[in-house]
Amino acid sequence: MAVEYSGMSGKITHGDVKVYDACCYYGALIVAALGGAKKNELTSQTFYDDHLAWFGNRALHPDVMAIARGSYQRKGGYDDGIRGKGYIINALEAALWAFWSDEGSFEKGALNAVNLGDDTDTTAAIYGQLAGAHYGYKKIPEKWLKYIYAKDFIHCFTDDTSMALCLAISLIACQDFVPYDQLVRYKWWYRHGYMSSTGHCFDIGAATKDSILEFERRQKKFVQARGIPTDQIDFLTGRNLQEFDVECSKEGVAGNAPLMRLASVPIFFFRNPQMAVEYSGMSGKITHGDVKVYDACCYYGALIVAALGGAEKKELTSKTFHNDHLAWFGNRNLHPDVMAIARGSYQRKGGYDDGIRGKGYIINALEAALWAFWSDEGSFEKGALNAVNLGDDTDTTAAIYGQLAGAHYGYKKIPEKWLKLQRKEVSSLEHREAW
Repeated sequence: MAVEYSGMSGKITHGDVKVYDACCYYGALIVAALGGAKKNELTSQTFYDDHLAWFGNRALHPDVMAIARGSYQRKGGYDDGIRGKGYIINALEAALWAFWSDEGSFEKGALNAVNLGDDTDTTAAIYGQLAGAHYGYKKIPEKWLKYIYAKDFIHCFTDDTSMALCLAISLIACQDFVPYDQLVRYKWWYRHGYMSSTGHCFDIGAATKDSILEFERRQKKFVQARGIPTDQIDFLTGRNLQEFDVECSKEGVAGNAPLMRLASVPIFFFRNPQMAVEYSGMSGKITHGDVKVYDACCYYGALIVAALGGAEKKELTSKTFHNDHLAWFGNRNLHPDVMAIARGSYQRKGGYDDGIRGKGYIINALEAALWAFWSDEGSFEKGALNAVNLGDDTDTTAAIYGQLAGAHYGYKKIPEKWLKLQRKEVSSLEHREAW
């Protein structure tokens, strides 16, 4: 009954047979864990056969069966193709890999899940259900339990704000646009929890992580070749700074992270719109190399510049905005996918029902944030909730919306109840200003 109802609980909202069978299989594992099954039984490639009666003596979907047969048991994890994506087969495989590789530690498994990137909180949540059933409450780290019961933990900010702070502080500290310094601060966040609301990096996208790791690799190679002391690796100047290749990504990498952190660039350079737009694109390109990322950031940066200059909403949502400000874009066209958005593809009254999705792909994210702005009826709160209620990558869609909406409506239009929640978090960062 537990297995059947596990499948049905998924089927009522997600009709694919893979969802039903994935939930049945994971439900069966949790039942076995609660019954005291050892880990080698839970990760056995014959678990399904050994409990066939629980499944009504029926076969599972081939994709789920492959996981039941141990497809997740890959030592390399991420390097071997394990991904914590939104597709249920990826998610099931990722959570089971985290469990299989956790070496008996709930903490290690949860961090394994998060460090796969992509839909990090969901992968960790799926892992935690089975791991919690197997290890029990007492194996959850005490420091995490304190967070769970802390009054304000739910109000902490995520990677979106951490990266935005890194970028903003770089602009202020350098009084210029210095991509190398931006990457250094992203590295500090990833490695040391710099500008994190919790003191450590607890969420990071796969593409961002890959770019930071590539940046570290290039740093080491660069200083070795030039005889630069390792303690100066993060503080290059002059010719060394100019000659370092900061584009640490490649074509085809088109996640939404560059948009979620963008606002400080157009704010800093808004008096020079063409420079603000160009630097907006460059701020994304250093970690996400696809041309769509560059152009999406250019377009959104231009909207923020216009909003700061007092443009009315009908101008910001005009289907001719790009043409009306063509000089800001260096008199060039944008990628067709970005141009479609600039031409108003997001202006769909049905929102989610009309196909608007707040996903991790930058085109979806840009379209979703602009739909939230277009449909907010002049209310920052309504727009933010519209963004969140699209589902998927909710914090990022809302963060992207908030940049343009904040520039347009101003600080005073943010609900006071929301401002109160964040003042404590912002003030807690003040002691780090020397960084």
